[in-house]
Amino acid sequence: MKLNYKVVENEDEFYKLKNQWEALNIASEKGCCFTSWYWMYEWWRLYKQIDYKLCIVCGYDDQRLVAIAPFYTRNLCNGVSIELRFIGTGEEESKEVASEYLDVIAHTEYGPGFAETLFAQLGQKRCWHRAEFSNLLQSSTIYQALRKLNSQVARVVLTSVGFRYRIELPTSYQDYLHTLPSANFRSKLKRSRKRFEQQLGGYVESVDIADGLKSAMQDLKRLHSDRWRQKGKAGAFDSAEFINFHHALAKHFLDNRNLLLLALKVGEETIAIFYGWKYKDTVSYYQSGINSDFRPNVSPGVLMHGYGIENAIMEGWRYYDFMKGGYESYKSNFACDTEEMFCGTIYNRNFKGVFFAALDYSYERWRGNVERMRTEKKQGEK
Repeated sequence: MKLNYKVVENEDEFYKLKNQWEALNIASEKGCCFTSWYWMYEWWRLYKQIDYKLCIVCGYDDQRLVAIAPFYTRNLCNGVSIELRFIGTGEEESKEVASEYLDVIAHTEYGPGFAETLFAQLGQKRCWHRAEFSNLLQSSTIYQALRKLNSQVARVVLTSVGFRYRIELPTSYQDYLHTLPSANFRSKLKRSRKRFEQQLGGYVESVDIADGLKSAMQDLKRLHSDRWRQKGKAGAFDSAEFINFHHALAKHFLDNRNLLLLALKVGEETIAIFYGWKYKDTVSYYQSGINSDFRPNVSPGVLMHGYGIENAIMEGWRYYDFMKGGYESYKSNFACDTEEMFCGTIYNRNFKGVFFAALDYSYERWRGNVERMRTEKKQGEK
């Protein structure tokens, strides 16, 4: 199925794609909040740098937009190397919005062919040397295309970076409780709720009007930052770009009735804030603020997810998504299904691409040898 291709390289054209992009993202099986036009356009507006250049590849069947690869390029090492990335990634770690499940956006019948043709065409271009694709699901179209790409580029590296943790929701909260893998954890969830509601008079507020949004987001920032400072680290909400991005995003979700912002309160004190959203058939948990010093301890984090899951079931959503977690995570207590996630790195078959592929490979081997020697030394000292 032959497509016509257009590369969008300026922000005005990016903006004009809004309606077609959103319609395609909703129709696409792999489309999610992170691949939505609003997420990517807002990220670009707030995080772009002077050396960033849009490289959004659009595939058309006649005049109909059927596939999008939402990329941009940026200079590395003072322009020595040019890197290709997904829009929504590449910012400093301290300001990172952590875009996940990134992929080409396409109708099902076009996706695989579009991805393979895309990389074949990109591999012929000299405008980039290295490409970095973060937080790919194993089932993603991009990941599957990268696995077949070795003959068209200098090198492909696929690195496991964790798992997606997601619950396929039953029809009732009681049915969900019976799926929990640990009887002790199920008891903890029930005890925490009983203590919170009956002994402390606790209650849950759901933000569904603009007047409550500013206050709830301030509570989220305060509780999240306080907890990270106790660990001697800076929280994500210490970044102005991060705050501005999520204030705009939360307002967008609220206006479209897709925001899920829950405040757990005892009296006037907020002990936990749940921040997430609803998109397509999924409720996603993105961030939280938790007062871990609250006494008596009612496990605010566990309690918060319990209410979030119950809310999702009552509203008839199909999935409750914890998103990315490590190989061992508290999220596994909640009866999640998992899917492995990867970072994909490819090197173009031009001079600089081949050079950096060899350089990075040599560094990886050196680092592996150092780690092996350290391990052997520790074992020898035992």
